Amino acid sequence: YVEAGAGHDSNVNGGTFRARLDQAFGGSIDLRGSDAQGRGDAFGQVAAGVQQQWSVTPRFSVFASVDADLKANQDERAFDLGTAAVQAGFTQLREGGLWRLTLGWNTLWVGGNPNRSTFALGNEWQWALEGGWQLALLGQYNELRHSATDEVRDSRTTTLGVGANRNLGGRLGLSVGGRLSWSQEDNLRLRRDLDRTSPQLRLSLGLSPAPAWRLNAGFGAARSRYGDIDLGFQTLRVDTTLAADLVLSWAVTPQWTLRAEWIASRTDSNQTLYDSKRQSFALKARWQP
Repeated sequence: YVEAGAGHDSNVNGGTFRARLDQAFGGSIDLRGSDAQGRGDAFGQVAAGVQQQWSVTPRFSVFASVDADLKANQDERAFDLGTAAVQAGFTQLREGGLWRLTLGWNTLWVGGNPNRSTFALGNEWQWALEGGWQLALLGQYNELRHSATDEVRDSRTTTLGVGANRNLGGRLGLSVGGRLSWSQEDNLRLRRDLDRTSPQLRLSLGLSPAPAWRLNAGFGAARSRYGDIDLGFQTLRVDTTLAADLVLSWAVTPQWTLRAEWIASRTDSNQTLYDSKRQSFALKARWQP
């Protein structure tokens, strides 16, 4: 596939919406105009990828994929984002379901500079149940390595989850789904204040009002609790994040798709530096053979 688009992001640097930061020992810091405060900007985005699957037996297949993505801001070029990812794995069909194992590696650039590399190992089991339901069990291990200036954040993350979805069909092609997961992040530099646990919930809804049109909506909630008291704030950090997204797709031809995306999120923390909110809207076109 090849994809291109443009839009606007209200918080390209992931900063806070607070104008002042209260200090643990009294007083406050003015954040206006600093990189700590969220900045909005227009952006352009391009992406491309390829995947190949080979059938070894009627029930066993292997696959590999390569993907790349670049998001360039109009003015805030220091917060341009680039990613590259490689994945490989296999799929084993079983009676009433399948088992998929995926090995992956991806790297992130910020402002044209290497920022973080991630090694991932994922395991997924899916079963088809009566009544049109599909059940999935998920397990994933990630190891994150940062650039030298931020290597204190090196960590490993383990995630376990369960998901279910159902295609209700009908005139609107309605589908519903949900996923509940739990993640444990352990810092590799003995910084317990950067350890965290995070339960997460996501609900989804999809419908097709016409054969070439598809609308997908999602809602997510997460709560992150860190492992030790932050020395700067003298508190144990706890974040709560709510997020929503809408995607409207139009299949213009079998190869060309136009897509409108809207994403909104808000994080509230007991440490005000991490209070943030974001809205992003984009229009994209994709070609896929």
